[in-house]
Amino acid sequence: MKNIIVIDGVFFQINEWSGIAKYWKLLLKQLDQYLSSSSADQELQIYLLARGDSKWLRNYPFQQIKVIPYQFYDPIAALSDYIETGSLCKQLDAKCFISTYYTLAYGIANIGFAYDFIPENLGTMDSYGWKLKELYMKSIRECFSISESTSRDASIFYPNIKSSREMIIYPPLAEQEFSKVSKHQISKMRKQLNINYPYAIVSGHRGGYKNINLLGEAIKQRFLNSEQICLGIVVTSGEPIEDDEASLYSKHFSHGIKRVEVDNELMRSIFGGAEMLFYPSLLEGFGYPVAEALAAQCPVITTGSTSIPEIIQHAKPGEYELINGYEPGEALSSLIRMLHKRPKVSSETVSNLQKAFSRFVAPKFIEVADKLSQELDPPDESYLSACITMDGLVS
Repeated sequence: MKNIIVIDGVFFQINEWSGIAKYWKLLLKQLDQYLSSSSADQELQIYLLARGDSKWLRNYPFQQIKVIPYQFYDPIAALSDYIETGSLCKQLDAKCFISTYYTLAYGIANIGFAYDFIPENLGTMDSYGWKLKELYMKSIRECFSISESTSRDASIFYPNIKSSREMIIYPPLAEQEFSKVSKHQISKMRKQLNINYPYAIVSGHRGGYKNINLLGEAIKQRFLNSEQICLGIVVTSGEPIEDDEASLYSKHFSHGIKRVEVDNELMRSIFGGAEMLFYPSLLEGFGYPVAEALAAQCPVITTGSTSIPEIIQHAKPGEYELINGYEPGEALSSLIRMLHKRPKVSSETVSNLQKAFSRFVAPKFIEVADKLSQELDPPDESYLSACITMDGLVS
């Protein structure tokens, strides 16, 4: 009799390009590869629910994973989704259910998945979506996590969840992330994006816990009216650059600030050609930009917050600088110091990162899921009663 696992690809309905989507793309490819290998247990079957559009899930040529087009997930109907997904799992004779983003299946063992506990740390759990996450976390007993920091936070905020090393599955970065970025690739990128000057990368949103506005605050406090820093700031994704922000950076950086929207392949060339990554994030589930920058031999300015030390522990001193993330002056001094030193990340560091984060994690994932599917009970009835109110069935 086959051991059947159902994975809900609900996150791909929400966003197909973020870090979580990248994580699952790599993990699902590994799982499919593992199931296709001669060493795989032929008694195992994985069904993958493709909700809504989920173009990547529907179009990727899986060899062994069975993709099932499934109903669009609407948080307002969490209760009915919970019941119907449980019924589907029962029809498939599944032993366990794993969601990519906070959905549950009724009447079956549910294994959780956690990426970060940022809203819990920030005390912003009042929104409807985060309330559903809270219900989800309170309903499970075992939870995969993408870092030690996330695993710790899981047991702190939700004591019902056990914290254990066997449940940590780091993002399985693709092998090409660790290939050397050639001068030709960098030259081609510079020509395409019109970046013909030394630059620092700022990755992602510039407000909130990502804390990139720390650099803006630092240059506002800088009183060198005539002296400019011989550097440009290249922002990848995030909010549009406002005119006053552009003017501020142009006053203090000789090449101003520029925002670009690029794919993963070009992103490696941007890292490869950069003087540094400036990433003073205060909360991270994993910290993809830090790992990706170091893998492309780009030095990093960052904090020692949450999961980031789990990445930089693989780098050598001097290849990164740690700031506390709260003092603008410290941040700017660190940037200027790194620009003067121009350190390069060693091939040894790249090799260390590759060993840590490009592992074939599918066997571990399947082994743990198989073990827990035999040990865990379905979520108790508390999730049902909570969802009834949220579904609007009870005022």
